[in-house]
Amino acid sequence: MTVLGRLVASRDLPSSTGDFYFWLPSAQPGVELGNIVVAKSAEQTTYGLVTEMKFYTDAESAFSDFFSHDFGDPKAEPPTRRSQIYVAKAEIIRQEPAYSRPPSGGIISLATAEEVRTAYGMDDIEDPLLFGLASNGPNVLVPVTVSRKYVLGPEGAHVNLCGASGLATKTSAAMFLVNSILAETRICLRACLMVFSPNLIRYSRIYVV
Repeated sequence: MTVLGRLVASRDLPSSTGDFYFWLPSAQPGVELGNIVVAKSAEQTTYGLVTEMKFYTDAESAFSDFFSHDFGDPKAEPPTRRSQIYVAKAEIIRQEPAYSRPPSGGIISLATAEEVRTAYGMDDIEDPLLFGLASNGPNVLVPVTVSRKYVLGPEGAHVNLCGASGLATKTSAAMFLVNSILAETRICLRACLMVFSPNLIRYSRIYVV
């Protein structure tokens, strides 16, 4: 378990049923946007997705920081080192016990692979199908699984892949999923076509002719 910091609930940064804040020491590495963290207290365990990070010092204003650097010398060092911390915001994705109550405190740690799967409910899937691997911090790899009945039917039988164009991320995910289906099921895939919007018009014209 990698301890990061502690949950904070103040007048300007209150916890809610949707998100919470926590502080980190200024030199704390290993946490960034998109990471899953866990807030544990005696009453509850809260899983959160880091969505925002801020850096605070004890400078009252930009003017005070300006004057402390020898009246605006960027190369000058202030006579006294300022106190500084990072504050991160996390969106709540799961709580145990499952009730809507703002988290009131607790130590914040980086979620392990098992805790990430618990946060997203992957450990409750009765018919798992391996979809890929996700990272949570520098040393945590999480096997991502989805329900076969939603990918192959009868609950949906389709997958939507969204992402930036030109990076081959969607293509890689689709190829991994196809390989996983072929390796873990008896379903035979006859063909897989990648069709972009301009090509879709051409295909329609071919079939019409």
